[in-house]
Amino acid sequence: MKSALGYTGTTALLKGRVNYLCPERLERQISECHRPDSEPGQLSQLVKIREWSSYTESGDLSECEALAEDSPLIPVVTSTNDNCLGKECPSYEDCYVVKARRRAMDADVVVVNHHLFLADVAIKETGFGELIPEADVMVFDEAHQLPDIASQYFGQSLSSRQLQDAAKDIHIAYRTELRDTRQLEKVADRLSQAAMDMRLVMGEPGFRGNWRELQASPVIEKSWYDWPMRSIWSMTCSNYHSGEASYWMPRLTVLPSLKLG
Repeated sequence: MKSALGYTGTTALLKGRVNYLCPERLERQISECHRPDSEPGQLSQLVKIREWSSYTESGDLSECEALAEDSPLIPVVTSTNDNCLGKECPSYEDCYVVKARRRAMDADVVVVNHHLFLADVAIKETGFGELIPEADVMVFDEAHQLPDIASQYFGQSLSSRQLQDAAKDIHIAYRTELRDTRQLEKVADRLSQAAMDMRLVMGEPGFRGNWRELQASPVIEKSWYDWPMRSIWSMTCSNYHSGEASYWMPRLTVLPSLKLG
């Protein structure tokens, strides 16, 4: 396109953080794979990713031939807003997300998808930073998708996958840095089990129903009194959706909403 238009300015392609390798999480996962109970074959894949990381400039995992597009390793070698250590990360200067954002800040034209654009709008509303620079002109392709995607960014939700990832991170923290706090492992196990129980009781993905009726389930009732899920269940809502929708609450103790997906 640059050639066809004769454009001479600088351009940058910026993706969401889940598309970029996190060096810190990669090394942590490699350390975990030396445990006897680790999944066979996972270590060799992680080593290949580390080899690729030694020469990639972008860190974009779509460019890593050793990693399938739907690989289950992607969530464990990328970061999220919840588990990113930010400037406290030992690998901050090597962070591919930080480098990609710096390139975008210096570019004349930045190409992003709807998700990243709306994530940037949400962050700018807080007044605590930005993902992409201010623009004089914005051009949207497939703009009819914006309303549905915007609803994901201007609400609050928590998925069962996030709960499972949190439990996994707690396990790793206990095994690598906090070995004298055995209760962390127990908490992680209970969190993981409660998340699985809740996901199962929701039924088929896409099913909708009345939340108050669902609360009568023995599994839900048990989770209500079982920490660490007590704060998650401290809510009142009128409906639920076990696929992609959210569990909205008028009031909460710790977590603003729940989504099981």
